[in-house]
Amino acid sequence: MGSPLKVEFQFDFGSPNAYLAELALPGIERRTGVKFEYSPVLLGGIYKATNNMSPADSLRGIRNKPEYQMLETQRFIRRHKITKFRENPFFPINTLMLMRGAVAAQFEGMFDPYFRRLPPHVGGTEENG
Repeated sequence: MGSPLKVEFQFDFGSPNAYLAELALPGIERRTGVKFEYSPVLLGGIYKATNNMSPADSLRGIRNKPEYQMLETQRFIRRHKITKFRENPFFPINTLMLMRGAVAAQFEGMFDPYFRRLPPHVGGTEENG
């Protein structure tokens, strides 16, 4: 049997969508045998390099688009049975230092503990209890 297919999961700790997607990854790995490799990226840098902008900016002022995006987010949360998510009240945040820490943690072989400590408190928050 060959080695499992590896897929890159590019994330920024400040992205609520990346946080929600990451919560769905273990189920996808179990069902498909795919192994996700986590790659920290600066989403703001990607937006700037591609002359793009965040959905918060691009959807502002467009009738029904922000509401539809929220509806799709709620559908995703229900479909993947995510029960403890709520939006980060401090969003958006500057994640530059956190993302640099993620790269350093990968280099030092400590990525998983670093990653597991941060997402619930950054991209989305989990309620205690």
